[in-house]
Amino acid sequence: MGWRGGARWTLGIGLAVLGMTDTAVTGANPAATQAIQEHPLHLVTEEAPPLTIVGEDGGLSGASVDIVRAMAARANVPITLDVYPWARAIHSAETTAGTCVFSTWVTEARLPRFRWVRSLGMDGMALFALETSPIAATTRPEDLQGLSIVTTRGWAILEELQRLDLDDQIRTLDRDPQNLTVLASGRADLWAGARSSAPFIARQHGLTLRTILSIKDVDLGLACHRSTPEAVIRRLQAVLDRLWADGTVQTIRSRYYGTPLSVLTHPRP
Repeated sequence: MGWRGGARWTLGIGLAVLGMTDTAVTGANPAATQAIQEHPLHLVTEEAPPLTIVGEDGGLSGASVDIVRAMAARANVPITLDVYPWARAIHSAETTAGTCVFSTWVTEARLPRFRWVRSLGMDGMALFALETSPIAATTRPEDLQGLSIVTTRGWAILEELQRLDLDDQIRTLDRDPQNLTVLASGRADLWAGARSSAPFIARQHGLTLRTILSIKDVDLGLACHRSTPEAVIRRLQAVLDRLWADGTVQTIRSRYYGTPLSVLTHPRP
């Protein structure tokens, strides 16, 4: 599975035999069904708890992992799953046919580069400090100029930091959990990360973060290579909408976040 041992998780077409597909979606068009079976998807993601959690045994779980598995099962779309550093994951989805990446922040710059299935939930970009940090929360980016920032290589938040003129002292790392190590050791003043994952990762290590600057809210999606067949995208989108409508997505996300939060809401009308 990429950087940890090369393990791979496969969800194949046999799920239809088990009655796990959404027949209201999958049974309507035999030609489309055949096209979908002929185009299995390679889904790639990064380690970013609680969206993607890599267990000690290499097994995958997490809110987004469970959602895409449920979506593929109901849609009867064969998939394999791999975990890479984010920069490699998103590059693979942009350059390799049959590949999709999640949980991808949906930004204007990224929209034309992929074919999208969304939403996997809402998220937000923010700058965090340790609870014990003397840095004061602010709504003014200029208050934070000159501070050192750590973030994940390839994340869209880098573009936002450049826009806010906060890119003078940025250090990028391959994996989101590594950012906490740098922040906690005092080698960075701020962590530029996700509201969905940064506080969760800190709590796993007995630490608490404070939000210093909220940057923007963003939608999470499955971003697929531009050559992905329209029938596959439509099938997955229809099933994902059903998963929201019947409460499956909310149940999955609340399993990892506890009491339902704003990140559990469906942003699409």
